[in-house]
Amino acid sequence: MRSPRSPDSQTSVATKPHFGYEERTERVCFLHPFFNDLLSSVGDECMQTKITARHFKATPELRTYVTERLSKLERYYNGITDVHVILEPISGQRAMKQAEISLNVYRQNLVAQEEAATHEEAIDHCIEGLRRQIMKYKTRLKSTQKDHHR
Repeated sequence: MRSPRSPDSQTSVATKPHFGYEERTERVCFLHPFFNDLLSSVGDECMQTKITARHFKATPELRTYVTERLSKLERYYNGITDVHVILEPISGQRAMKQAEISLNVYRQNLVAQEEAATHEEAIDHCIEGLRRQIMKYKTRLKSTQKDHHR
């Protein structure tokens, strides 16, 4: 029962500065306000998101862009437990940026890593690769569940 992120969605943030990179953990719930009471009795439906910016300070706009793009993956599979996003510039090449996204789903870890001119482009390519991996994972999950009784 998840809907696109509403202004009433719940977000908690913890920031941990470290040498050379900034790590930020967000817990974002994509719930419609009408279903908050109903789902709170069932269990926690939030996806843990961890964003790490190495060797630069990520802007709030980039962080919101990452969370908005990650929320689109939930329409393909809502069993994503946590996500780790690592953003960094490529050393030696000032114009190239790298993004790595790691998703944890039931009994598996899906990873995509891309390089592009901007972090937004690299994130878009990673999201597209993860979408294909999620679709493949769902077909394997359905095929094994079909023969589960044998």
